[in-house]
Amino acid sequence: MSMNIWGLGSNMDTGLMIEQLMKLEQIPYTKLQEKKENFTSFQSYFRTLNTKLSTLKDKASELTLNSNFNLTTTTSSDEQTVKATGSDKAISGNYQVSIQKLAQSHVIQSNSFKSTNLESGLAGQKITIQEGKETLEFELKGKNNGEILENLKNDINRKSKSVQATVVETSPGEKTIVFTSAKTGEENSFKKDSGQGVVLGGDLTSLGIFDSATNSFNTVQAARDAELTVNGLQIKSASNEIKGVIEGVTLNLKKENSTAMISVGHDSDKVVEKVKEFVNSFNEVRKLIRDNVGKGKPLQGDSTLRQLDSELYNWMSGKIAGLATTADIGIEIDKGKKAEEMTGQISFDEKKFKEQLNQDPDKVISMFNAEGKSGKGIATIFSEELKQWTSKSNGLIQSRIKGYDSDITYVTDSMEKMEVRLQNKEKQLKRQFSAMEVALGKLKNEQNWLQGQFNSLTRKD
Repeated sequence: MSMNIWGLGSNMDTGLMIEQLMKLEQIPYTKLQEKKENFTSFQSYFRTLNTKLSTLKDKASELTLNSNFNLTTTTSSDEQTVKATGSDKAISGNYQVSIQKLAQSHVIQSNSFKSTNLESGLAGQKITIQEGKETLEFELKGKNNGEILENLKNDINRKSKSVQATVVETSPGEKTIVFTSAKTGEENSFKKDSGQGVVLGGDLTSLGIFDSATNSFNTVQAARDAELTVNGLQIKSASNEIKGVIEGVTLNLKKENSTAMISVGHDSDKVVEKVKEFVNSFNEVRKLIRDNVGKGKPLQGDSTLRQLDSELYNWMSGKIAGLATTADIGIEIDKGKKAEEMTGQISFDEKKFKEQLNQDPDKVISMFNAEGKSGKGIATIFSEELKQWTSKSNGLIQSRIKGYDSDITYVTDSMEKMEVRLQNKEKQLKRQFSAMEVALGKLKNEQNWLQGQFNSLTRKD
């Protein structure tokens, strides 16, 4: 265990002196630490910028597709009759849907059994359900009829995908089990032993589900296809969900013997949202740049950011694709602002844009995705030009990020080496001051001895 003797010989706080000297020695280390923090902060900034630029490029790429300007909305005049859901591929038009019949599942039932009794020969029997290539087998088991039916219901609902089972009390103390085909339509009706549909096998007669005398199931509700007309065209479907009759539209039939009008129309509001997303992404990038390159800002005068800011402005300026300016369709940078108020932000006049889109859709679309001799559209320019900025392999922003990796590594190595030197310096100072204290202590002892000798010689008797 080491023991400090600071100040014993010199009467000075040599420990404090060493601490102050080390603070002076640590000034270069502190500067490196600040430099590393700055590099890390700048790198984080460029990563954020790269993410926002990639988002802007993606939003621009979406607007190069004609399909994103031909978005539609689908409505039903009576959703209690038929509900319509349209995709972006829906074809504009009006479609009259008349429903004659809804598709139904096949429903069959067993005989009614007294719950507390045990029907002779019922327990131990087996029934089967064909599930694709697999045959599911269910054994009737239980202490009484009610327990047998409940156990069978639970087993079927746990294992089968094509049959749903329920137990119904038909009268006080009596129960029956009901089988319902999971899918509607004639093609999904129950079949005995073989055939197309839901194939049941085993001892179905003990339960009374199948009557061997009539060679038929004890049917509660027959399987049935949906029948409807769409603009007079007769349609038959196993399901109440109809696809492919109206391109890009799914119909969900709800009510028999009823009619509804399905309308598919151009939805300019959806187009506005697409353009708005692009505008918002542009503004986020511009704000992120302007907030960091101005006077007194962390990246004041950064040439990369100034170049990017200038290009963003240039891509939006002038006559687009030889057709019109962005202001003509409601997209304008620093609209109505004085020079000292300019922020580089786009204002988006949605009303004006919709008016122009409805008046001359081809012109507006071309201003976004044109690639002809007259020039390129805004979206085309952004999606192409931003590649050199956002590329993961050699993009301009990625190069800056990698550059900071090198800077941070270099500074970190320098700090580690300097830390070793500082530790050695502190040890050296401690040794030197310790030696000084020891030497001063010896001198002080010698001084005391000499003073004692001198005093003894001069003492008067």
